[in-house]
Amino acid sequence: MRLASLPSRRVEASDLLDCRDSCPVCLYRGERRRVLLLQDSPRVYFLECPYCQACSASHMPSEELLSRFYSSFYDGKKEHVTFDGPERFAAHLVNHLRLASSQERFRILDFGGGDGRLAAAVGSRLLSDGRCHCAEVTVVDPHVGEVVVTADVTIRRAGGLNEELGEFDLVLASGVLEHMPLLHDVMKRLADTIAPEGHFYARTPWNVPLAKLLPRADLSFPAHVHDLGAPFWNQVVQTLQLPLRRRRSGPSIRQVEFREAPLRALLVAGLKLPGHFESSISPENRRNRLYRLVGGWEVLLQRPAI
Repeated sequence: MRLASLPSRRVEASDLLDCRDSCPVCLYRGERRRVLLLQDSPRVYFLECPYCQACSASHMPSEELLSRFYSSFYDGKKEHVTFDGPERFAAHLVNHLRLASSQERFRILDFGGGDGRLAAAVGSRLLSDGRCHCAEVTVVDPHVGEVVVTADVTIRRAGGLNEELGEFDLVLASGVLEHMPLLHDVMKRLADTIAPEGHFYARTPWNVPLAKLLPRADLSFPAHVHDLGAPFWNQVVQTLQLPLRRRRSGPSIRQVEFREAPLRALLVAGLKLPGHFESSISPENRRNRLYRLVGGWEVLLQRPAI
């Protein structure tokens, strides 16, 4: 059974960087426990950080390898997007946003979002619900040349996080943070772009618990170099000292559409159901979840008002 949408590829030693000295997520410099073998010859493990609870690859792919790898990331795909079914995703996310009233202008940063289709769907949903009068999307994704064109949402591309981007009412990081070797710097920079009362949404794989039960599971290395579940996200504000507060944390939205793959969608929904039930009866910020076989996690954070 394959847990992720990208197949693993064997990486040569010349394309790997040894990252065992410190956690690339929180910069902890103590010993990290081996939890799963990602690749043999040369050996690469997922190491679990005792401080932030992130699982990260012991050896990260080089920038040159990642550039080659992602240059063809969207080849053959009709839509350059990180989630199949943008409208369903938008309805799910907008339902959880805490907006005081209808805003004149709603700004979205779509980080690693492909052609911006996902963020555009969120903007369109906010407009149709009367939650804002104008929706603007800024897409940061170096692997996509063109952004989607819509009638109601203004979309533009930015070169990268090093640019002066301004502030945003929503920072969207759906299915992308697990690809970032230097995740600590990325998280800090994304947090800096969130406006007062603005939101941060992330969706990441939490596949290690399932992979321990399925020895042949494919964890998509070197595309996926982190595995980030409830133990990480439920304490991320404290461990990374982010100027945010947690609003929601739970099993991620089911990506598989019933009409496209009914049996797989049913399996995914069944695996997530106990996780949703546990979230409904226990504190969301508890690290030690009893049920962990959900396959993915999502979190919604918010910057307090000034």
